[in-house]
Amino acid sequence: KKDLLDIKKESKNLGKDRNWASKKNYKYLKFKSKKNFCKYFDLDINKKTALLLPHAMSDNLFNNEWNIFLNPYNWFFETLNKIKKIKNVNWIIKPHPSEGEFRGVTAKQIFDDLKINQKNIVLLDHKIYVKDLNNFIDIVLTGNGSPGYQFPALGIPAITTSDARYSNFNISYEPKNKEQYFKLLSNL
Repeated sequence: KKDLLDIKKESKNLGKDRNWASKKNYKYLKFKSKKNFCKYFDLDINKKTALLLPHAMSDNLFNNEWNIFLNPYNWFFETLNKIKKIKNVNWIIKPHPSEGEFRGVTAKQIFDDLKINQKNIVLLDHKIYVKDLNNFIDIVLTGNGSPGYQFPALGIPAITTSDARYSNFNISYEPKNKEQYFKLLSNL
């Protein structure tokens, strides 16, 4: 019972990096319902909503025993190219809250370079925090970040693409190659 209370308490901070959040001027958004959430972001409420959580591109680049992609940049770039073709899903992209603390490429730069301009794909500003975001999404995608175990603890499936400290516990989908990964995305 205590573990469930801890999970519920911790879920209030999903998507907010405690190290940087207190130092930044975050914009907090709160929605009463999924309908309000979809209306705000101009999304189709009848579609599943996937949350794509890229890493800070220059952090922990090669700390994996296995990885489907060469690095976080390649994972995000190739994932964006794939989701551009998947029109029956709403895609919310939330940059890592601490990405601005690292030098190098950002999620927004990659997004802009690919000239993505589709109604079903929304890139949040890295300073936006959506309260209770877990109430409005159906699945989470991450390379090997903490969302791969945080969201499943709340009943939201996660797809990861490299080993993580929670790998092999069967709490997230762990495709072993790009073909399996892209097939999962196409069949959300």
